[in-house]
Amino acid sequence: MPRGYVAFVLHAHLPFVRHPEDEHHLEERWLYEAVAESYLPLLEVFQRLDAEGVPFELTLSISPPLLVMLRDDLLRGRIERYMSALEELASREANGEERVARLGVFYADRMKRMRALWDSCDRDLPGALRKLEERGRLQLLTSGATHGFLPGLRAVPAGVRAQIAVAVAEHTRALGTAPRGIWLPECGYYPGLDALLADHGLRAFVAETHALLHATPIPPHGIYSHAFTPRGVAIFARDPACSRAVWSRDEGYPGHPSYRDFYRDLGYELPIERVRPYVGDLPGGVRMATGFKHRRITGATDDKQIYERDRALVAVEAHAQHFVAARRAQIAELAPKIDREPIVLAPYDCELFGHWWFEGPDWLEHTLRALATDDVARTTTLSEHLARYPTGYVVSPAYSTWGEEGYAEVWCDGDNAALWRHVLEVTAANARLCEAHGKAVDAGSLRGRALRQACRETLLLQSSDFPFILRAGTATSYIHERVRTHVGRFRRAALIAERGGDQDDEAWLADIESRDNLFAQIDIGAFCP
Repeated sequence: MPRGYVAFVLHAHLPFVRHPEDEHHLEERWLYEAVAESYLPLLEVFQRLDAEGVPFELTLSISPPLLVMLRDDLLRGRIERYMSALEELASREANGEERVARLGVFYADRMKRMRALWDSCDRDLPGALRKLEERGRLQLLTSGATHGFLPGLRAVPAGVRAQIAVAVAEHTRALGTAPRGIWLPECGYYPGLDALLADHGLRAFVAETHALLHATPIPPHGIYSHAFTPRGVAIFARDPACSRAVWSRDEGYPGHPSYRDFYRDLGYELPIERVRPYVGDLPGGVRMATGFKHRRITGATDDKQIYERDRALVAVEAHAQHFVAARRAQIAELAPKIDREPIVLAPYDCELFGHWWFEGPDWLEHTLRALATDDVARTTTLSEHLARYPTGYVVSPAYSTWGEEGYAEVWCDGDNAALWRHVLEVTAANARLCEAHGKAVDAGSLRGRALRQACRETLLLQSSDFPFILRAGTATSYIHERVRTHVGRFRRAALIAERGGDQDDEAWLADIESRDNLFAQIDIGAFCP
């Protein structure tokens, strides 16, 4: 009987957003929502399967900014207060019309479970994931230091090298083991990047489909086995069928009419007086989502029906069975055509599961349970598959990204072109600064501290989230302000690193170090040309 593998790869990333001066900063809620709606529900699934002895293997990348934020005491305190407030809101809504009251009870119980899980792992989500890696359930990958879009930075090679070097160092420091693979930010690959990956001990990366299908030469296995770059780094490419099943607006599971409607949130539907205490007192009557939604997708209508949890779970089970059956058929067709067991790569943004697609963690659990007993399709991690098949075809992968059109259009177009001038100018200036002064200043001196902060500001400016958001047009004023802030902080830090400073400079630097407080052990050498 033909057999093969399904490799789920979830990518957990958020941009570094930390505002000590504002308890209710709108963009900081991105983290709170992701923890309560995606990361904790997924951890609950993984721990439950592991406790029940259900065999599963899954690859999960955690970006360095997210690692830092998940272990920041200020942010962890705010996450707790956020969950407590929503638990109270859910409890208050557990009355009235019967179906709505049942949803209030459901949400209140769910928030209690998430709080209990948060407490049981001592508020340390990365540590809990690391324990699952030690048990052989997960493989943890890294990403770029601040998720910098590497093809956009290649004009200044020191910028690309720093994104990789700092990411590997931070992952190793935070989790106690060096990463063996990387989710390239936005799956952005360009020829020659594999040399830097190999130099930093990264043995595998995730890529878009056409990185292999347009490679030179095209590997005979196509995308259904890994290939190796000229520097010996394994490349795993996304399977389009798995993407359509989950991502497609028309064909994907999340659009089913029984599932919860993401856009019909109580924060917009209830009177403002009832939700204000739970979403923060924002100026101008700005409303925010609570994460609680009482409507299901229903269909192409504004008359959305009440969400019915039991009905949604019936759809979850059907969709899990459909996904597994499709992978079985896929593997059965592929296996006789290649000289090894095929692997089908299913990579997704982690935040899709729970935040955008509320039933996503339930679907993933049902799917993993089904694959655990399947005689054709089994789960695997990238490292396990490499150990199983340590050799393969050597190819030169094609320039590629994911996103619209697949060739960087999302991150480099007219909506964000002006940003790149600032990014590349600061990146090049920082490389010259580090080369000139990196060995000449004492690390603990004011100049040495300023030099390290200049490197942090450079990395923060490089975030691929900035061009993405500018193109989407969703939070442009915030991103423009962030760009101005990081450029300004870099310039002042660079002046202090070059010339020294006075008491005012020291006070300013201490304040900025406390705000942009990531990568405490940053290595200046990684930024030199």
